[in-house]
Amino acid sequence: MQQPQILFLAHRIPYPPNKGDKIRSFNLLKLLARNHQVDLLCLADDPQDLQYAENLREYCREVHVAPLRPVFGKLRGLWTLALGGAISQGYFSHPDLHRTAAALLARHPYRALFCCSSPMAEYVFRSRPPAGARLIMDFCDVDSDKWRQYAEHAPFPLRQIYAAEARRLLRYEIRVNRAFQASLFVSPQETALFQRLDPGAGNLFTIPNGVDFGYFEPTGEKCGEKCGEKGGEKGGEKGPVRDASAPTLVFAGAMDYQANVHGIVWFAKKVFPRILETRPGTRLHIVGRNPAPEVRALEASPQITATGYVPDMRPYYRDADVCIAPLHIARGVQNKVLEAMAMEKPVVATSAALSGIPAVPGEHLLLADTEADFAQAVLRLLQEPAQARELARASREFVLREYSWESRLPQLEGIIRAG
Repeated sequence: MQQPQILFLAHRIPYPPNKGDKIRSFNLLKLLARNHQVDLLCLADDPQDLQYAENLREYCREVHVAPLRPVFGKLRGLWTLALGGAISQGYFSHPDLHRTAAALLARHPYRALFCCSSPMAEYVFRSRPPAGARLIMDFCDVDSDKWRQYAEHAPFPLRQIYAAEARRLLRYEIRVNRAFQASLFVSPQETALFQRLDPGAGNLFTIPNGVDFGYFEPTGEKCGEKCGEKGGEKGGEKGPVRDASAPTLVFAGAMDYQANVHGIVWFAKKVFPRILETRPGTRLHIVGRNPAPEVRALEASPQITATGYVPDMRPYYRDADVCIAPLHIARGVQNKVLEAMAMEKPVVATSAALSGIPAVPGEHLLLADTEADFAQAVLRLLQEPAQARELARASREFVLREYSWESRLPQLEGIIRAG
């Protein structure tokens, strides 16, 4: 018997799974491919990612990837803005991909259309889905609220632009929810937030992220000459180079993402100097692709390294004495926190970074929001290694218990098959 067919639409190619939205979309795609024939339609905002279409053929019957050129995406976004819509709607709207979507929908009797991120609804709205096909939107986070947070921290005139995007994107999110049969969110907090923003919203479901425990596991060689394939855009061929006498702090994430940039600049300028007063040899590794100019500028300090892209995060996690998540702008679940916990590393996080993760501060990680408290929490873990190890062990046990991708499959299948 032929398996039911699903069209999976993603605003970024879900491979390699090296940033939050791609980690989620890749793992949801893998789960759906267990019991369905999946066709993938997606965009690639990094030209290097186009090569990974072949990797996804292991899970998909057809793979269609269109290059997203930021200049054209911004122009389309501004045109949508001028027409009264949200910039995000136009930014991810690609003419070639619309034609491909229409052709696929005309050719295949899909049981469901599964969209990752609200702008992908445009490919549904402008086409004719098969009669009876379930429309499922994985909002993941409430993106409109992220833009609201951006507006709070941005200078004029960006503040006005971001605030307008927040209002218009929320209006669009509400429209999507009312047109689709199911709306998914990454945490109970995100689901409740959307319900507050649109009290009439229905068909809301929470499907939390998971962690690949076989990949993110704490055992392995310590870093140095044998760790890593390449140090990244800056760092040569060996990955992190360890000075055993110097404590190492690690922050992981896409470093062209505004929330990450804001968080690590705050930490480096306001918190890190306090740590250096007590532990002057401490080093900070900022690990992630495309460091923004503000992040590169931090390397003026000899204690700070921004690696750029690395092919494997695990050597950096294993090398860390403490992993930090100093975010003040955050939505949903922070994979960087879950991965560090899975790697059995002690974590210090802000309340924003911990939002959506039901870990217990003081039992699974340390929580700190002010400059002084964050510095004190990091120093406490550096100065009390036994407590740091106990916290790290508890954190991995928590993630193993709560964040299995495999456990998401029954609920996901129920949503696909409902009705």
